[in-house]
Amino acid sequence: MNGGGMVGMMLGMLLWLVVLIVVVVLVTVWAVSWMKGRPKPPNYSAAVRQPEMPRSWSPGSIGPTVVLDERVAGDPSSPSQRYVFKREGEYWTLDYQGQVSRLKDRGGLRYLATLLANPHREIFALDLVNGATPKPSRDGWKNADVTASSSRVVEPLLDDRAKAAYRTRLDELEGELSEAERFNDPERASRARAERDALTRELARAVGLGGRDRPSGSPAERARISVTKSIKAALNSIAAANPTLGRHLDSTIRTGTFCSYSPDPQAPVHWEF
Repeated sequence: MNGGGMVGMMLGMLLWLVVLIVVVVLVTVWAVSWMKGRPKPPNYSAAVRQPEMPRSWSPGSIGPTVVLDERVAGDPSSPSQRYVFKREGEYWTLDYQGQVSRLKDRGGLRYLATLLANPHREIFALDLVNGATPKPSRDGWKNADVTASSSRVVEPLLDDRAKAAYRTRLDELEGELSEAERFNDPERASRARAERDALTRELARAVGLGGRDRPSGSPAERARISVTKSIKAALNSIAAANPTLGRHLDSTIRTGTFCSYSPDPQAPVHWEF
């Protein structure tokens, strides 16, 4: 074989080698692309997780133990349904619909306990001040002590004749005020208005809510003021510590010469003392 033939054969082999390399590269690129496009199998190690065992489970048990809450809604023995207003030494424990708080003893709390133990019953403020506080007993709180001094005779600030005269004069003043305004007499209208306001304040001082006479004796009046302030202060403390109970008492406690606790009859509250 001459030299020209050898060169031609070598060039041909080189050309086939280049073609083979190109084919291998193309096949490799296609294979890589195909592998990337395939959907990945699920990762069972991440997807399948063992359930977390509760504290009551033990290695020897068959499976996890489910602990059921045996308390039934509406059950009076359920903690959420307890109503406690109990004095324990120098502190009071208050439990209302599951909210528990403790407050330091004060007069207003003792007054409230008396009212809560006697729902829908008006109690003379002077009786509360004089210590007519019911004592705990097996059946709740004794009611006998509450009326210890309620039978005393109390004179009203204004008798019936005086109140009738005040009201008659108020009617006259209303007529005078209307006439003065109709005739554009501001001076006369001002005098009638001032006298009317003074008589109204005097009647309000002598007659409480519902038309009940306020007693004239200074002890009774001082008791009314003292009890009202003490109960209001206690209600503020309760509202800060136990807002739910605070709202309940704010809507059901009445203070004045006669105090009372009047919960909704359709939703009675049975207190523990």
